[in-house]
Amino acid sequence: MIYTKFALLFLFSSLTLMPSPVFFVWEDDVELKKKVNSCAGDFEKKKKFHFLEKHFDLKELDRVNQELRLSATQSAKERTSQIECIINLKISEKEKLELTKSLDFYQDVLLSFLEYYNRWLYSFEKKNIMTPMDKKYTSELVLLKFDLYTLLHNKTKETLLNRDKLDKEELNALEEQITAIYLSILKGNFEYYNAITPELRKEILKKVSD
Repeated sequence: MIYTKFALLFLFSSLTLMPSPVFFVWEDDVELKKKVNSCAGDFEKKKKFHFLEKHFDLKELDRVNQELRLSATQSAKERTSQIECIINLKISEKEKLELTKSLDFYQDVLLSFLEYYNRWLYSFEKKNIMTPMDKKYTSELVLLKFDLYTLLHNKTKETLLNRDKLDKEELNALEEQITAIYLSILKGNFEYYNAITPELRKEILKKVSD
């Protein structure tokens, strides 16, 4: 059940632009879970952006780029605030170990579902609308996501576990770094949709909107 939930979450977040909190998978420590979850904010209430076929009209390019940057900036701001909140909890060394285990477990699940995501994209091959170049672009997209999600995880984990406090300058630097990662993820999606054949893109977007 938990894997199905993460599969759907990852697939959805990969195909939409949405605020992305730091996720955890908890096993035992209910008290720590309550503490950390109090920093999560209201991500589920945030407005989500869905790619539509009209976004790939050349006339829309400037507007789409603005929306990508805005989404990346907002998501980074939310994630940075969550990280700062967790740091300010002043959790114990024992709790940090539990936090590390939870973060790593979620990351393992997330990366394992990159393969799920990959298979989902390749499932369109059965409809005979996936060209050899589409396969190449799909492989490149999955590799890009693997690298960027790993980078995001490592930056988040490093900050949470090694810092006791972040001043304004450090917070701004962290937010800029996370914004750059998010923007790379979102542009990777957009460039993938632009590179593949219109027939494949329309099929993917139709599946997402159904």
